[in-house]
Amino acid sequence: MSDSVLEEQRFAPLQEELRMDLGKGRALRQIKKTVIFDGRRNFKKLIAMILINTLFVILFLIINVLRDQPPEEATDYVISYLQFFSFLMLITAIYFGGSIIVEDFEKQTGNLLFPKIERGRLLIGRYVARFTFASISLTVYYAEVALLTYINYETVPVVMWESLGWAILYLHLVLSFVTLMSGLLNRIATAQVASLLFLLMVFNIIIQILMFTESTIEPLFILTYYGNIITAWFNMPATRYEDRNPFGPMGLLDRTFRSWATPSAEGMIIGVIIYSTILLVGAFLIYRRKQAKS
Repeated sequence: MSDSVLEEQRFAPLQEELRMDLGKGRALRQIKKTVIFDGRRNFKKLIAMILINTLFVILFLIINVLRDQPPEEATDYVISYLQFFSFLMLITAIYFGGSIIVEDFEKQTGNLLFPKIERGRLLIGRYVARFTFASISLTVYYAEVALLTYINYETVPVVMWESLGWAILYLHLVLSFVTLMSGLLNRIATAQVASLLFLLMVFNIIIQILMFTESTIEPLFILTYYGNIITAWFNMPATRYEDRNPFGPMGLLDRTFRSWATPSAEGMIIGVIIYSTILLVGAFLIYRRKQAKS
């Protein structure tokens, strides 16, 4: 065997490794460029969402000022600003994520007509950009509430920032669901409305049905259930469910309905990881299939 052949065999693994490194580097560069490009496109959305969040803060500030007896504890004061925070999170996720996939097919953008980047990298870049902006808008909300809390109580509860962490984790889950809906449907408005209906009505109806059928199973398969931990974390109950008969001792035989208050910390983390992975993988597969058909 000649020296040239031996040398080629010796360096073949190194050359293959170099090609793989170059491929990974290119993929990361493409994702980075997508994040920057999509961030510039959606920067106005970030400003608009921060303004909307600020309006909510002002609204709850007025309510607290008008109350005869304001909260005595700083923790209760913070919770008073989180009464409709789950709804605000849904709006944020839908606002940023409703168009993440479907815009390519409704608006016939260059990303579809002249594909210069693999679908997975494009979706990752867009998701990172929009999740970052959505997280920033929610963090600003918490920061504004923290400022008001400090002004009134000269302290900010540490548990508040832990609650923010759960909120951002839940945001990832909701945004994953909205991304899937954006892939399934063919118009931005339809994807946004369908996402809102599922998140506000369908999932809650399923929880009510489960409770009425006397199910004792924790609804970890219901997406909106995970959002309960955001406020429950301030005073995590020892027992996370309550058994009751809303009709009293004389009502509806001896049926007992179980109402679950919040997932545990472990259940939250594991559930979000599993749920969001399934949703995002499904969204990617749908995206790639629709792009191949177009």
